[in-house]
Amino acid sequence: MAMNNRILRPLARPLLLDAVPGAAAAYSLRQLSNAYTGPVVTVRRSSDDAEEDFKASEIDDGTLAAFCGAGDGFVKTWFDQSGNTGRDASQGTAASQPKIVDSGSVVLEEGKPAIQFDGSNDYLSNALTVWGRNGVLPFWIFSVANANTEASGVGTIAAARIAAPPFDGWQLRCNSGTTGAVFCVDYNGSVGDGVTSLQDVRDKQSLLSATLDGTPAAWINGAYDVSCAGDDLSSAYSPSVTTMNIGATGTTASASDHLKGTLQEFLLYFADQSANRERIEGDLAWYY
Repeated sequence: MAMNNRILRPLARPLLLDAVPGAAAAYSLRQLSNAYTGPVVTVRRSSDDAEEDFKASEIDDGTLAAFCGAGDGFVKTWFDQSGNTGRDASQGTAASQPKIVDSGSVVLEEGKPAIQFDGSNDYLSNALTVWGRNGVLPFWIFSVANANTEASGVGTIAAARIAAPPFDGWQLRCNSGTTGAVFCVDYNGSVGDGVTSLQDVRDKQSLLSATLDGTPAAWINGAYDVSCAGDDLSSAYSPSVTTMNIGATGTTASASDHLKGTLQEFLLYFADQSANRERIEGDLAWYY
């Protein structure tokens, strides 16, 4: 019998968003889906303010570092890989752009590329329709971050809430105190409306997961870790939130509580991920 000499090509390995699709927004410095082949960041170099888009492979293979030369590189846009339209996070003010290349070297966290926020004025923003409880339950967040917040600081990883009372919206943050930086998720400005972990996550690369689905819950590096559960989220309300900030809270015009540290990935789902949580966390732990 004649042999079939067709060339066999291996199938592409399923990436995170291939395995668990449906993210509302997905930001990373790695490729998250085989369907997404575009850039992951737009970077401005310090030497002449030239800008260029870079794919994940170009961050890893030295192309980004070569573009920046001996200078610094700053993220102007962090592209959303979810497949949704208009959800890229950007920063048009040069002084508020977080760093990705430092003196010619890509910023790394545990050997993987990272975006470094200065704790003063760095943040990226995305204008969306409504990011609050009403109409978007269930609500799940997954992120890989290292918060270096000071003793009296608040390092906001991401937030979508109005800047003035009653502070409606949500906020993922690391609060600093006597026990270090603790992981906290709030869904409005009232104390206890959310979930807080007393585990010290300061100066540590951490996988932070949380849900605001009914009763809030949180996981640190895949382990269930809750010390204070707040109100049930079943009573909907309608916050006028149209901006999500990465690296700060408040609105674009009044960002505050900035993150001091690094962020490598941030995923947001408006669908129940209880059955997928361990799979998502396992993928993040495997890669980072």
